[in-house]
Amino acid sequence: MTNRKKSGIIFYPKLNSFQASISTTDINNISVDINNLLKDATNIYSNVILKMRSILELNKKRRKENKIIQASSMWRFGDLIIKLVNELKGLNFETENLYGHLIRDLNVKTTTIKQSIIFRRYIPKREYIPEDLKWSDVRDHPRRYALKLINGK
Repeated sequence: MTNRKKSGIIFYPKLNSFQASISTTDINNISVDINNLLKDATNIYSNVILKMRSILELNKKRRKENKIIQASSMWRFGDLIIKLVNELKGLNFETENLYGHLIRDLNVKTTTIKQSIIFRRYIPKREYIPEDLKWSDVRDHPRRYALKLINGK
């Protein structure tokens, strides 16, 4: 990948997928095939959104069955957001208003996004999270809980 400035990218829902768009100024600064680059970015975004929807659907099902929502599932949710950002960064893109995109495309609250990212940032591996740990115990203080898990306290 060339050493160009990161371009802002926007994803628009289109039927059962998404369409990527960047500004004309950014198009002029890109020396590689822009169509393939946008296709790659769209595939990354679409795949991550599908995985995140799957997590949310499973959690919704568990909630209806009065089962716990595992903290590890929300760690995975946050992990997918971080991977999305990093993969797009690898293409020299950053999503403009990422939270707005995720709220629109996943129908989640900003706090859910923020809490899952915080929890994931402080816990480098999913293995640190006990399977029986409830998200309801973690969500109000994800950083504090993550540090307890990492430090073994």
